[in-house]
Amino acid sequence: MADEELMNDAYRCDFLKCFNCESYNDTIDNTLSQIYNETKNVPVFINLYAQVRMSFSIINHDELCIVYLFSYDYLYLFHNILTAHINNNDIPAENINKLISLLQLSA
Repeated sequence: MADEELMNDAYRCDFLKCFNCESYNDTIDNTLSQIYNETKNVPVFINLYAQVRMSFSIINHDELCIVYLFSYDYLYLFHNILTAHINNNDIPAENINKLISLLQLSA
């Protein structure tokens, strides 16, 4: 059980670091909305959001997909994809394929 707690604590720290925050606040919600708005028309992200919707039976709420992609199981992959997109708009297909495969296991 201690290992699981450490992993959860590490995830929470990593999650907050992604948003430059020390605790969960409105900045995170606003940033999640901004990320969605900036990626909702990008083909790679459209595909990822579609996979999240299929895996988790999300209907008519694409912005919720971001929350799933920042969750414990997907954060490390999604953050790498998002960072690659922001920094040079060149997302390695391997990263996308890994995330899609992981999402499909959740279906």
